[in-house]
Amino acid sequence: MSKLLDQLSDRFYGGISLLVCGPPGTGKSTLLGSVLEHGKTLLVALRPNEINSYGYRELPKDQITLIYDRGWKPDLDKFVASGFHELMVLLYELQEDEIYDFILLDPLTDAFVLAQHEIMAKEKASTFQDMKNSMGAYGALRHKSIALGKAVTDLQFAKKPKHVLAAIHVQPAKEDEKGHREVTYSGEVLPAIEGSYRELIAGEFDIVLHTTISRSFKTGTSYEVEVATNAKRHNKIRLAPALDEKTLPNDFGRVMEAILEAK
Repeated sequence: MSKLLDQLSDRFYGGISLLVCGPPGTGKSTLLGSVLEHGKTLLVALRPNEINSYGYRELPKDQITLIYDRGWKPDLDKFVASGFHELMVLLYELQEDEIYDFILLDPLTDAFVLAQHEIMAKEKASTFQDMKNSMGAYGALRHKSIALGKAVTDLQFAKKPKHVLAAIHVQPAKEDEKGHREVTYSGEVLPAIEGSYRELIAGEFDIVLHTTISRSFKTGTSYEVEVATNAKRHNKIRLAPALDEKTLPNDFGRVMEAILEAK
C-alpha cells in the first residue's frame, strides 16, 4: 500500500469518490490515470477510444474492462443493448473484490447512454421521442440513473473499500435552463447526460472538480483542475474546508495532499 493510501485510510472512513468534469480533451483521463502510481487500479472504459488515452498508457491490459453496446446500430435496425446490465453486474461484483484500490469509470457520461439504450431497445426506438410513452422513458432513465450512481459510490464501502474516480463531459447550460422556474438545476454548466439525474449527480460524490487549461509564454500549456468551491460549476470538496488554492496540477496525489493538509 502506498503512503498516500495509508494516509487516506487513516483520515477517512471507506474510500473517497471523485467526479472530474470538463469538455473532451481537457485532461480528465490524465487526472484519473494519475492514480496508477498509488495502488492497484481497474479501468472500466465505457468508450473504446478511451483505452488509448495518454493517461492510461502504463495500465496493463488485464486491468482494463471495456463495456459498450457493440450491437447498438439503429441505422442497421440492430437494437442490442446489453452494456448497462453488464456494467451493473460488474459494479455489484466489485463489492466483493479484494484486489483493487481504485476503480476508474471513463467516461461515466456513456453509462447513462447505455441506460437509455436498454430502455429504447424494448421498442426498437432510436430516441425517447420515438417511443410510445416518452415521459415514461425519462422516468425509467431516472430510476436507472439513481441505481447506477448508488452502485458506483457504494464501492467506497465495499469489502475492500475502493477509491472511485469518474470522468463526465459537461456542456454550457442553455439560457432557458438557467432561470426557468420549472428547471431546478442551477449553474453555468450541465452534465452532458439526458434526464433529471443531471441535477443530482454532483451531490453523489465527495469531490467534484473541473478541468482547466492555462497557457503562458514562460511555462507553456498546463493542465490543471479547479479546486475552489464554486456553486455555479458545482465544484466542491466535502472532505476538507475550502482550499486556499484556486487550481492545482492535474494530479490525484497533489489534490489529495492539499486536502490532507487543509486545516
